[in-house]
Amino acid sequence: MAFTIQPAQGPEFVNRQQELNDILVTLRDMNSSIGFALYGKRRVGKTSLLKETKRLLAKDGSIVPIYFCVWDLVEKNIREFAKELGAAIVDAYKPHLPLDYRAKELMQLPLNFLKKIIAGLKLSVELQDSISLILSFDKEKRFEPGVLIDEVFNLPERLACVTKRKSVLLLDEFPDIIELKVNGKKIGESIIKKIRTIQEDYKRTSFNISGSIRKTMEIAVLSSASAFYRQFIVNEIGPLAEKDVKLLMKKNLDRKNLSEAGLKKLYDFTKGIPFYVQFIGRLLNKYTVKLISAREVNRAIEEFLEQEGNLVFKEELERLSDKERLIVITMATRGISSFSEISRTIGGQMTNLGRFLAYLEEKDILRKEKRGFYIFTNPIFESWLKRKS
Repeated sequence: MAFTIQPAQGPEFVNRQQELNDILVTLRDMNSSIGFALYGKRRVGKTSLLKETKRLLAKDGSIVPIYFCVWDLVEKNIREFAKELGAAIVDAYKPHLPLDYRAKELMQLPLNFLKKIIAGLKLSVELQDSISLILSFDKEKRFEPGVLIDEVFNLPERLACVTKRKSVLLLDEFPDIIELKVNGKKIGESIIKKIRTIQEDYKRTSFNISGSIRKTMEIAVLSSASAFYRQFIVNEIGPLAEKDVKLLMKKNLDRKNLSEAGLKKLYDFTKGIPFYVQFIGRLLNKYTVKLISAREVNRAIEEFLEQEGNLVFKEELERLSDKERLIVITMATRGISSFSEISRTIGGQMTNLGRFLAYLEEKDILRKEKRGFYIFTNPIFESWLKRKS
């Protein structure tokens, strides 16, 4: 095996077996449409869990898993969302229709050719029209967002009924739908409510989601006022335990051993977040020593902060406003976390501190641990700030 910083699947997928088994048992029930909501901090392994679920379910000919990540959208509008998700659904069902072309290829065809190909599938006229609309609406200058959402989210259910299969829809980073726009205006919350109405009628489709930012997950799923409240089995995906990090290192280190002191140093820094464990593991595999001590781990950490930090964290820091940057740099460099300490340290440089702390919560940079007490959601970002400032 080898360390990977991409979502892990197959032999590379480790240490989430209990969560995976629970999901598979539920989703393989052909008489159930219940789904899961996975939430946890970024890079903790939610995408790996969803993609491994898709891979294993795809082996069962009676289930059609459909994976789509909202973060992959570039323009962040309803048109793009409907087009990309619709293509993912059509491609997932391609072997079962059967269809000789991928969705993106069909989208390039003139409308009359497209309709001729869809007619050859011998589906109902209603379903033919639905697929044709989803694959061709982008050619039209005018479109109705509500109609598009209806067509796209009803399609998995319609195809499941026609092919006598079960659809499993896996929407990664689902709450980011809140940011979707039409003509520059955000309408995501109303779209989420519409999806909820459609999902109520699913009989052969299981709807599953994930989300990283607690605030947006509350709006969509977790709070009593959210559209999907109590509609999912909610699983919080946490970091790996120290014993799991040890197992991962043992499996993936190339003819090397990690000392107990090295393991402690690695775990104390990464806090068990899989992405960082894997990244540092890749660096450790380059070293020629046979026994990796805390010294080598510390060297890898410094190399990681230089490589990853300057690529990712610098951009994250630059996206913040001047006052937000002042808060996080002050917190990291001074090692402070209470409202009173932050206020006292920044002094007269800022008014309305509470408002900017709230902004940082919304951006998932800070989390309010308790009243007047804030911590970084990503301790590695905090370490990078401390090192760079």
